[in-house]
Amino acid sequence: MQLAIDRCDETWVPDTEGYRCPGATTAISLDRPVQATISLNDSPAHQFAGVDHLRFTFRLPTTAPSSVEGTSGSVLIGAKGTT
Repeated sequence: MQLAIDRCDETWVPDTEGYRCPGATTAISLDRPVQATISLNDSPAHQFAGVDHLRFTFRLPTTAPSSVEGTSGSVLIGAKGTT
């Protein structure tokens, strides 16, 4: 399973193909394995009353065997505390 993360400077809006950003989009992370740790140190959410508009896109790599079709799994997305 691959994960890509994009940031929008506005709220994502639904469209016929998923969600689109009405403002500027920044790629935070290109396709990478889901189990990766991704740092969001520059997130606007770190500011007082800050919000980060993120879109998570999950996909199977083109090399995935057909035997994974119909299988399921789960992903935990959480925040890592700072010291």
